[in-house]
Amino acid sequence: MLNREWTESYIARARKEFENFEADICEYDGLTVINWKNRDGSGNWAVRYILDGCRLIVTGDIGNAIFRRAEPYTLEYCGKMIIDPGYSARKCVAKEHDTSLYTWDRASVKRDLDEFFQYVTEDEGYSAEEVEDIEDIKADLLETCGFNGVYIDAYMYERLPDWVDDISTLQECGMQYSLHFIAWLVGLQMIAEQQVNNVLYGPKLELEVTSGKKLVAEINPDPSYKELFVYLEDGQGRSVQDIAVIGEKYSYDETGSDSQNIIPHPGKYVARVYGDANDECYTDCFEIGEYVPEEGWCF
Repeated sequence: MLNREWTESYIARARKEFENFEADICEYDGLTVINWKNRDGSGNWAVRYILDGCRLIVTGDIGNAIFRRAEPYTLEYCGKMIIDPGYSARKCVAKEHDTSLYTWDRASVKRDLDEFFQYVTEDEGYSAEEVEDIEDIKADLLETCGFNGVYIDAYMYERLPDWVDDISTLQECGMQYSLHFIAWLVGLQMIAEQQVNNVLYGPKLELEVTSGKKLVAEINPDPSYKELFVYLEDGQGRSVQDIAVIGEKYSYDETGSDSQNIIPHPGKYVARVYGDANDECYTDCFEIGEYVPEEGWCF
């Protein structure tokens, strides 16, 4: 039976594996193609998601599968699939392996079998012979457990007590979501989070420099400030050094210093430069006026 702690551990593992991943999203002939891969160029754990209307196609280093539902797969919806893995799993119409969605292990199977038959005891009115038979059945069921779970053939079915009218519960003993299935869903969740952050923090322009880092220019997410942040970013996508803040000059009125009290100065610009690599504060501030051509002059 599905164990939430097991699932949570897989979610944590997937987030760890994906912590340096970045989504490359493009639209192609009605399809949304998302390449989810490590920034260092490694193909380990790389996944390609294809959103094709009511189909979600997953391919890559950790397996392949196709999901289908009545409504279109949007990125917003895909980012929430991890909330209900069971529903997502039921929408899988094709998979590479029997273990692509679920996995089993003997310890979990034994635990669930013990729980299923927990009331078959002499204290509950069962005879010693009946209790012994159940112990034998549990041992035999445990031996049938493989990658596809507990196997119940016709002979085993005949041995089960009459009150076992639904063998699906027994067949699901020890069943857990597979790591790769959870990773597919976590990848989609992290991609959706990245897109929200891209909107929140504004578009970025990146230039790889010879040191292996990236020179990045990013728009201030607060629209009240008309300025760009320029900084260095390492291979992990982290800002490691401020270079400059360039934008329209502004000041604050007397009532406070929040964004609602910003007074812009049209035609005037400011460049605050971080001239000391060891200082977190800017060292120089340059005010630049907007060039106004002389009357009658044309370019």
